Amino acid sequence: MTKRILVIGGTGFIGSNLARYFQRHGEDIYIVSRGIDNFWRIKDIMDTLSFLKCDLLSFKEVEKILNEVKPDVVINSSGTVRGFRLDDQNNVVDQNLIATINLTNAFVKSEAEVFINSGTAYEYGSIKGVIDESSNGHPIGLYGITKKASSEYVYNVAKKYQKKMFTARIFTPFGPLDTGNRLIPYVIASTIKGTRVKIMQPTSIRDFIYIDDVSRAFDTIIKASKDMPYGEIINVGTGIPTSIRDLVELIQSIMGEKTAVDYEEIINQDDATSLCARNDRLKSLGWRNEKSLKEGLINTINWFHEFYDSQQNKMKNSINFSGDKK
Repeated sequence: MTKRILVIGGTGFIGSNLARYFQRHGEDIYIVSRGIDNFWRIKDIMDTLSFLKCDLLSFKEVEKILNEVKPDVVINSSGTVRGFRLDDQNNVVDQNLIATINLTNAFVKSEAEVFINSGTAYEYGSIKGVIDESSNGHPIGLYGITKKASSEYVYNVAKKYQKKMFTARIFTPFGPLDTGNRLIPYVIASTIKGTRVKIMQPTSIRDFIYIDDVSRAFDTIIKASKDMPYGEIINVGTGIPTSIRDLVELIQSIMGEKTAVDYEEIINQDDATSLCARNDRLKSLGWRNEKSLKEGLINTINWFHEFYDSQQNKMKNSINFSGDKK
């Protein structure tokens, strides 16, 4: 039976990929975002889903959306990965914590069946070796602090009201539709343009997981939700550690191009030196990662070449023959 899935933050990297995944699997998709000024990731599928604008900081607006859509599943992929500057901290608290509190409370009052909150490995802090769900480290930065507070709130509300609400703690996701200053897009873009790459903490360990495997993890949780404990927190990662240096070298090897790389072993207090998941619980639900790091990178690099070329063409088309912008 077709499910009605409400994806909060559906124009972002994770949310847009989740929307695409579930749409391909025949589900009825509703996307919620703060505005319509950044929907390029879903522009080509806008005609096949429903788009809703909502201020997540307003409980009344959130409650209204859930009452109107009447979803079976609510996925919260909203939030911000910022939070390392003092002048941005109020926004981080609002987007990562207050918005999740409003969504959680509205879900409890709704008839929706399943709620999945997108968490992050940064909730654990930096822990050597593989990290299981019982690990209790210190969150990194305000980002990690607010995300952990959100996970704890979802857990406590789920227990109190006996609701099928869960948090999927995603380790280091990557794949198509990811741009900006994140590590993998940065290295790929720099290699394409032939600009110098600067890397801090090259010996740091990450658990890179391809975005389609993240989407399948969410699908697995939804399908297994009836037998899962209220409020359960589940790691979403491959369990395979990779150093930043090895990642950079693999990207350049796949691309067949080399640009200069400056490695600096500088300790960044706002970053982790080691994040790798123990994923036994997710595997027990029937999930397996299907894409290796290399396979995922090949797909991502191919997408990035297409994206970069299209952006270059747009720039060329915006200039007339006299060299003046139209």
